Amino acid sequence: MKKVTMRDVAKKANVSLATVSRALSGTGYIKQDTMELVINACKELGYTSILRNMNCGTSANLIGVITADLKNEFNIFLIEGITKIARQHNYEVVVYDQQEDPKRSFQALDVFSKIPLNGIILTPVMDTTTLKFEYLGMLEKLKVPLVLVDRDLQYSHFDGVFLDNVYGGFDATMALIKAGHTKIATITGTHSSLTGHDRLTGYKKAMQIQKLNLRKEYIKSGEFTIDGGYRGIRELMDMPDPPTAIFVANSVMMKGVLRLIQERNMRIPEDIAMLTFDDLLNHISVPNLSVVSQPMKEMGEKAMELLLDRICEPSHYTHHTVRIVLNPTIILRGSERKVKKHSH
Repeated sequence: MKKVTMRDVAKKANVSLATVSRALSGTGYIKQDTMELVINACKELGYTSILRNMNCGTSANLIGVITADLKNEFNIFLIEGITKIARQHNYEVVVYDQQEDPKRSFQALDVFSKIPLNGIILTPVMDTTTLKFEYLGMLEKLKVPLVLVDRDLQYSHFDGVFLDNVYGGFDATMALIKAGHTKIATITGTHSSLTGHDRLTGYKKAMQIQKLNLRKEYIKSGEFTIDGGYRGIRELMDMPDPPTAIFVANSVMMKGVLRLIQERNMRIPEDIAMLTFDDLLNHISVPNLSVVSQPMKEMGEKAMELLLDRICEPSHYTHHTVRIVLNPTIILRGSERKVKKHSH
């Protein structure tokens, strides 16, 4: 039997999801006839227990957001999307920054366990292997709806909104291959991160499908840091047989890559072709940079919408896990091109 959600109620009553949320949570002004439409729709759809058991509005109307690292602009856009939908439904957002530190992951749960939250949206730290089952157990004990966003947690059964990172890595590498490159390197993220692992998998998949030589020395771990990106491209460019193109797995590492390129007075794509994940860099300094663009705000919005559905379900309902996977978009501006070097 298909479960009924707030979205179904909104459709039945011919009102917005925000209106249903306000009506059922008792927050915000709702006309009497609109309230009756929502209640009648709930009854017709068998959603009546929601009126007794739902968690909407029973605490402080607070959503906890545990973000990975606010130094990464990606997370700012993610939170912007979350906050937009939260405020439409009269929820306020409390943010805890883990700073990519597993210790702070545990501290975040300790802090949020003492706050009357309606739900939590979580982006795990990169090194999820250090969290172990103890962390999953602590998440379960919070006993509030929880939605993962951007990064998954191995062995968890939480709802989540993610990006198809394998597809993104594959598409980026294929763009470089289509431009005529055969010696393609990658500066990848943390291997213990599912995000980093999947983008590397996409790179390998494209190289293997096109029957290109997969050289281990062309795969550098930049650990998703500026310094890691800098070290990665330095090692690649100092090789006796350097690559002609590089796929950089995120914009933070790309900042380090650009630093070395500027130091050595290199040009993109004349001296090295480039394609990076995330469209977050200054287009004035790198106007021709080709990117794999993520729907960052949309990921945040969908995570919040999914959390709202969970918050406003009967407390006894055992749901099936919902996993929403969005596709990235590749934007080619010219940095992926292969430029023939003329001998003098």
